[in-house]
Amino acid sequence: MAEGNTVYDSRDNCNAIVAKDDMNISYTQINSNGSGDSYTEFWYTMNRAYAKDAIVVGCKGTVIPSSVKAIGYKAFRSVINLKSLVIPEGVTSIDEDAFVLAGLESLTLPSTLTEINKNAFADCMKLLNVYAYFGPTDVTLGRNVWNFSIHNPEWDVPTNLHVYPQYANWYDLVPNATLWENADMGNCRFNVVPDLGVEPTPMYIIGSWDGWAQTIAMTLNDAGKWTITKAMDAGVQFKFKDEDGNWYGGEDTNGVGYFEINKDLVTSGTPITLVDGENFLIPVAGEWTFTLDPTNMTVVVSGEWNEPQEPKHVYILGEVNGNTWATNVGVEMATEDEVTFTADVICGDLGMDQTDGFGYFSFTKKLAETPGDWSGIEYYRFGAEGADFAVSEEMLGTELGLQAGTNAFKLADGEYTFIVNLETMKLVITKKGAAGKPGDANEDESVDVNDVTTIINYILGKNPTPFNFDNANVNGDDKVDVMDVTLIINMILGINE
Repeated sequence: MAEGNTVYDSRDNCNAIVAKDDMNISYTQINSNGSGDSYTEFWYTMNRAYAKDAIVVGCKGTVIPSSVKAIGYKAFRSVINLKSLVIPEGVTSIDEDAFVLAGLESLTLPSTLTEINKNAFADCMKLLNVYAYFGPTDVTLGRNVWNFSIHNPEWDVPTNLHVYPQYANWYDLVPNATLWENADMGNCRFNVVPDLGVEPTPMYIIGSWDGWAQTIAMTLNDAGKWTITKAMDAGVQFKFKDEDGNWYGGEDTNGVGYFEINKDLVTSGTPITLVDGENFLIPVAGEWTFTLDPTNMTVVVSGEWNEPQEPKHVYILGEVNGNTWATNVGVEMATEDEVTFTADVICGDLGMDQTDGFGYFSFTKKLAETPGDWSGIEYYRFGAEGADFAVSEEMLGTELGLQAGTNAFKLADGEYTFIVNLETMKLVITKKGAAGKPGDANEDESVDVNDVTTIINYILGKNPTPFNFDNANVNGDDKVDVMDVTLIINMILGINE
């Protein structure tokens, strides 16, 4: 189709004309009748409605795109060179006269089909095999759908109808004059071949995008796999379930309460084994396609992985402004390089229970919009490597590991400096107010070149240990930078300024 055409397209090189939107087409119909040299012609013009994503005109060799939802009126009429056609999953209707007089020998009908209108496959007299991937009562048929296409005793050319084995008896027991055979030719019957295997149990996806209220049916594709494409926000959780109510999730090997789908799994197309496990979580917003293989119970996630823009902030969460574990209020840590973040805190102001003499806290890159809304910041929250992690005196000045999750640190009441490095995911806590020695950054009770090296390593983000922020902050400006290095060098050289 020409570029800019707003009416038709020929997507995915399908050799067919597809309607871009709901539309009406006007055309002239010519009918003639009579015998010998005597005949009468009837000319009339009519309007025909076509739905969006419906094939309007097809030709031989057409491969129908997965985005097509319908086969339109007379779309393949008289296309005698069309020998074999697979109608893909997603197509729901076939309009009347769609394949009249076509040269079809093999036809595959998808599980999504719900409607075949009158005369759709009439006079396809070479049709030998029809593969029907649905239950016989799932599809509504119009009049004379198979007229002169299925087995006629005079021609002795049977049409094989391939079905799931559990439906074979249905075709044997129904009266001869059903629409599945041919209403106006009561002695015509398909030759039923129950060889499609066992119909897969329908699969569904359900998730937190709507509060776990909506179960969405997946679609069975030509490869016998269940698929669905779903737009999701970052941090959405979800699971799969079958028609029997069995739930399938992922194995939580990291102890975080969910199975996180990461970039490597998406870009490599790695199958993820489904188990009776935890929810799946996808940390990046996007439109994701899930392809579930019922033969080995695995799922492949595909889509464009757009890394989220990480907030340029780190907040300390705890008891803030009298609100226990407020998620919309936190102590913002200062940064100059968006890698290392520092804050001076009084730990007693950050505790869940101040009467026990401890403060409890974790960190987040993003505050929630409302108090107590953990789900809104879950992907951005990180804390201790284990539950009830108590920071002892011996741990002060050393590097403590951080990990994603909700585990809090526990620290005795007092005034401290917190330093968080997001590159290494390490936390260093030093105590303020204790007697210290200006310039003794490495706490070895002397001020020498080793302290200069320690501070330079700190400035470079290497998180030296031990490290005393207060001692390193020689000029008292609550920053440790090259000015403090200069002052310590002067102290070593005996220069007083």
